[in-house]
Amino acid sequence: MKTPFGTTLPLAEAPYNSRVSTNIDNGKNYYLTAFNPGYALQASELNEIQELFFTNLNLTQRMNYNWSNAGYKIPFWNGCIPLNPNSIRVTSVTTANSNSTFNVVVEKDWYLWTEKNSNMSFWIYNNLATTSYTFTTTVGLGSTEYIGFTINNENINCCQAATCDSTQDPNLRDNSSGFSDTYYTCGASRKKATTSNVIILQATTASTFFPLIKVTLDSATDAVFKFIDDQTITPQI
Repeated sequence: MKTPFGTTLPLAEAPYNSRVSTNIDNGKNYYLTAFNPGYALQASELNEIQELFFTNLNLTQRMNYNWSNAGYKIPFWNGCIPLNPNSIRVTSVTTANSNSTFNVVVEKDWYLWTEKNSNMSFWIYNNLATTSYTFTTTVGLGSTEYIGFTINNENINCCQAATCDSTQDPNLRDNSSGFSDTYYTCGASRKKATTSNVIILQATTASTFFPLIKVTLDSATDAVFKFIDDQTITPQI
């Protein structure tokens, strides 16, 4: 299991068979379980709902502690909020002639993501292999740019055929009773959010962009870095 949890969640063991631990470890950010009308409800899916609920609750409690313990106020903004404030670090800042080049470290960690259509927030795990990014501001003196995740939000269906496509997951089938035909034992689909990149933009309006921090050129030689809720980030040497 991903930090700060142990090896598995409590309902992963038989006979409960919740797949939350396995899904997270395999990079599947399934943040909602959506039941399919006309199909049998799996008990394992009810267990997943319990574990997702308590996973989100635990992460929120830990975030509040981590930020308060680090001397910040408890954060919130519509975008992505790191579980730990030190999971986002700014280094190697060079500012001159109304431009700034800098490095942003975005750790593999949990992030509180706010889905734009519903304005609801869910915890997802950043599985990007790259953690260090170099950016250069382009809009000039007095302007603000935003650094954040590109996140793809999609539906993942239980696969009800021998061959599955990229929008289906055969592991969502239930065959705990030993049915000879497992293709029609799908109780529910999933909603999935996947981090695909970290980029810099001049606005936060793009449908797949979710901001983490912002940079403003206060002068020709001074760049100011803040979280989206205006808490200051002090660049590291």
